[in-house]
Amino acid sequence: MLALNLSESRKFLQLKMESHPPNSILMKVRYTFPLKRPIDMDDHWPIPVLDGIARMVENDDGLVVAIEFAKDGCPVDLAFQVIETPDQISKATIAGQDGFVRVVQDHLDRAFSYLQCYFSTEIEVGSVDIEHIAETSEEEENIVLPSFSIGKKEQAPLPLTYDFVTRALLWRLKKVRLQRSKQASPSSLARTTRKAGISIVSAIASF
Repeated sequence: MLALNLSESRKFLQLKMESHPPNSILMKVRYTFPLKRPIDMDDHWPIPVLDGIARMVENDDGLVVAIEFAKDGCPVDLAFQVIETPDQISKATIAGQDGFVRVVQDHLDRAFSYLQCYFSTEIEVGSVDIEHIAETSEEEENIVLPSFSIGKKEQAPLPLTYDFVTRALLWRLKKVRLQRSKQASPSSLARTTRKAGISIVSAIASF
């Protein structure tokens, strides 16, 4: 789906934009990219970029948690399709490739690379909510899958028993005690040196 490289994506999108006839079916695309770390931003406004609009998305606490990009007039060919395969194990397959999302990903990734020179911030360009929005009934008929999410898969819970955790903690404690026994602490070393010094002085006095 996103197998095209960036240069191919740009060519793909340009071809799509230039080749559709005046009366062809178009749609609106919207991509939302989450931030790894929320940003406390006093004021912000929509930013015109890539012939579309980027805006900051806030949570209930007023912190910016994502960046959203939206663009009108995109060819409906970018929309995903669901192909039914009743004779296979998987009864349906999602097909299609939204080449424009790669262009937006690259733009945001480069922008945040600049921000990272000054701030500890990161955007998850690999995790994106894709929306293909129909604005007319004709467009809606051609958009079978209006939304699609790409991101990190949640890992299944790890089947781990209590005794393994206990064994690991006690093993680490044993290692720490062993290391301490081999390396004298500064205070114990001082006490040993002081005792040795007193013994030497006593021996000299008795001599």
